[in-house]
Amino acid sequence: MVDEQRLESLCEQAEAALENAQPEAARDLMEEALALSPRFGPALLLKIEALFALGEVDDALAAADDCAQLVADDPRALVRLADLLILGNGEDPEVVRTALSHLAQAQRASLRLTDPLLHSDLERSRGQALLALDDLPGAAQALERARELAADAADDDLLVELAMIWFETLRFSEAAALLKSVLNRDPEHADAVHYLGLLAERQGDQRQAQELFERAREIDPESYPEPVSVTDVELQEAITRAKAALPPRVGEFLDAARIAVEPLPPLELLKGPPALSPLATAITREPSGSPAAQPGTIHLYRQNLVRYCADRDELDDEIAATLLHEAIHAPGWSDDEPYEHGLH
Repeated sequence: MVDEQRLESLCEQAEAALENAQPEAARDLMEEALALSPRFGPALLLKIEALFALGEVDDALAAADDCAQLVADDPRALVRLADLLILGNGEDPEVVRTALSHLAQAQRASLRLTDPLLHSDLERSRGQALLALDDLPGAAQALERARELAADAADDDLLVELAMIWFETLRFSEAAALLKSVLNRDPEHADAVHYLGLLAERQGDQRQAQELFERAREIDPESYPEPVSVTDVELQEAITRAKAALPPRVGEFLDAARIAVEPLPPLELLKGPPALSPLATAITREPSGSPAAQPGTIHLYRQNLVRYCADRDELDDEIAATLLHEAIHAPGWSDDEPYEHGLH
């Protein structure tokens, strides 16, 4: 006979271990729990979370496949499983699409349930999945629906997630109003403070932006470190170092291109088409009438490049990744080359 109290105790210990950044201990605890009850869904979900935290992605995905069959009729567990996949491996479109299929199954399994918060959580997870797939309109629609379903129970993090998407889609005034409503309840919400700073920056109020950025750093220095300070000359030197660190063919392409440094992406480029993120670090603009493989001008956006870099090494890495991305997505490169360099 299964000792249910023992199972619950093991799960509580695993949750505490994950909160204390001890994923290996959490995994071992859940393996003990699953030895007692191999079909105990909560233990398998916690094991998946621990495996992702340990970087054991293949094992986590295999466990997720097993879990999906085990909890196929439990919408709450399916939503949790989808969240784990998105958080653990959201850069892989196939994994995100698998998460969306679990959410569709959760939707079907929840049709007879009148639980607005469950349906809100489901839409919120769908929004995060669509955001991972760069479907900003779809993500916004899902999060707006999640907010409506939660009503007064909508938590501040959900509202900030929605405001972030509104910021990305240039709905600046709506994003600002939502962020201010969050800060009226919780003045220490670092993400809300930081995004208000981004909005002030876009509006040209640099003083207000810096005050808000500094306040966000005070609240959460790990998420919002002091950005590296570089002069224009030092930034050009960092660009030179980054180019030298890239593969020879990429370096040759960049040598033939013009690289311009600007503060932020201009509003007309943000509107598109195609739309450009306000946080974009670069864009390449091809000269009209030029041959397909002729390098254009790579516009680097200084404030977005340095924003989340705490030191010169991080800045060099960010510039190198940005230049590599721009080079291998330019005309004249094969479809396989982005994947060869770990990009897509």
